[in-house]
Amino acid sequence: MAPRWVMVAMGTLGLACARGSESPAAEGYTAFSATQPPTSTAPATGEGADGRDAAVGGDAATATPQSIAGAAVRDAASPDAGAAMGTAGAAAAPPWPDPRWAAVTTPAPGAPRSLGGYARGCIQGAVPLEDDPHLVVMRRSRRRYFGHPDLVAFLQRLAAASHRKGLGPLFVGDLGQARGGPTLTGHASHQSGLDVDVLFLSPRADGKALTAADREALPARAVVDLRTFAFTPHYTPRVLTLVGLAAADPVVDRIFVHPALKRRLCDEQRGAPWQGRVRPWWGHHDHLHVRLRCPAGDTGCEGQPPLTGDGCDKGLAWWFSAESKAGPKKDPTAPPPQLPAACEALVTGGAAAP
Repeated sequence: MAPRWVMVAMGTLGLACARGSESPAAEGYTAFSATQPPTSTAPATGEGADGRDAAVGGDAATATPQSIAGAAVRDAASPDAGAAMGTAGAAAAPPWPDPRWAAVTTPAPGAPRSLGGYARGCIQGAVPLEDDPHLVVMRRSRRRYFGHPDLVAFLQRLAAASHRKGLGPLFVGDLGQARGGPTLTGHASHQSGLDVDVLFLSPRADGKALTAADREALPARAVVDLRTFAFTPHYTPRVLTLVGLAAADPVVDRIFVHPALKRRLCDEQRGAPWQGRVRPWWGHHDHLHVRLRCPAGDTGCEGQPPLTGDGCDKGLAWWFSAESKAGPKKDPTAPPPQLPAACEALVTGGAAAP
């Protein structure tokens, strides 16, 4: 049996890993204990994707208790959790998730700085992601379309590359809040301006342009069935082409996708130089979660341990075991994370100390 590890959920629907090295963070402030997959495939500490990826919703055709009530299991990939639990330099812990972050609607003034980790951090100098002819921002009413300038530039490059490949527009879910920090729902990560969820496909199967109402209401289309791990009729080669385009960008640290997608990627593109940046994690059946590396010179940003190998080794099989499919179990003793002390100045209206 694999060793045990702790996953700490943040938000209201998901969880974040408190240990590991590749995972994205999820949602829901609930602690979980789960068996850790082999080291080569285990998600990194911190945060990762979000359980159900509240950024875009889910596909009713494949929705299950694990994908809805257990949103944490799906996007619990939390690459920044372990480090996130440290207390050095942390402010006194407010209620979690702290509602002040969602109430702030404008970026903090000052030069761009990602502070803390992906699942316990904030950002100064965030910029909004705007629509362009090849990029559509979903759920704008949530106001989670802010990110580090590096993240916005990456998405613009990805949208342009997608267009050149004939894949059509890029449909973007949540980035982060205006000053980062924890969201009240949907994510444990996405706090430091370096995480984003990108839909695999347009929410509309008919290919028509999305209306304003569509962008707010239509769920993402699942390409993998969460119960069987089989590909749904929505799956097309576009999915892995998009993953490859995103993973090839040098600013990307890691990408989280459903284990079935990682396995197919290993089968079809084993030698791709970016293969090791793509890692399996619960959920991620309707979107990819992209995490950027810390910007050069940004000393306040806490990254994750570097990935090793291509992720296509024997450890990948664990994700298809009954143990993995059972998902994480609650561990109510795990404490909530603490944000760096510098974040307090941002949420109260000022700028972080230099």
